[in-house]
Amino acid sequence: MFLNKLVEPLKDYKIILASGSPRRKEILTNLGVDFKIIKSNFEEDLPHDSFEKSELYCMETAKQKCLEVYHRLISDQKLIDDNNLAGEKGLIISADSIVVKDNKILEKPLSEQDAFDKLSMLRGSSHHVISSLVLIPFDLSNPKLEEVFMDFDKTEVTFSDEITDQDLWAYIETKEPMDKAGGYGYQGLASLFIPKINGCYFNVVGFPIHKFYTLLKKVFSQSNN
Repeated sequence: MFLNKLVEPLKDYKIILASGSPRRKEILTNLGVDFKIIKSNFEEDLPHDSFEKSELYCMETAKQKCLEVYHRLISDQKLIDDNNLAGEKGLIISADSIVVKDNKILEKPLSEQDAFDKLSMLRGSSHHVISSLVLIPFDLSNPKLEEVFMDFDKTEVTFSDEITDQDLWAYIETKEPMDKAGGYGYQGLASLFIPKINGCYFNVVGFPIHKFYTLLKKVFSQSNN
């Protein structure tokens, strides 16, 4: 059910979230969006040095996630049937988030020591979280890729300089950092380390709502033309 009239036009679309992220699922649910989850199988292995800016890397990763689901969807009848999508028009939504410190992209930790090293790098300083969004409209009665809508947001995050090594190891022991870009999740226990952010909270969590809304308006505008 669409509880929010601002996103009510989405009722005419079958919405696919190309992510298994609990945070993104929660945000869309809180917006009153009815959606299905089809996780992208994209490997997320693009070489960082192929992109002039971190923002471009982040957007291309989200784009490839979205395209992987799109191409699989239009060619897999079982996937279509399992999700009751036959002949429907819809919208695939994907996102990606990265942590950038001194122009270096900090990926998910490879080990607990790597998590400690990443968090130590962030301690007592500011860095940026970049989240990208990609929306691909589709029509299974005429499966032709018309347009890809994409954008990103950037938020400055400051870590306290009072964090001790003991604090970091206690956090790492919770296992929360191990599946998070940069080794932390702002919506979780890492919020204890962060006295301030400059920018969108939802961007740090991984789904910049304002950018989502502006992209939606572009999709709606195109569909009405």
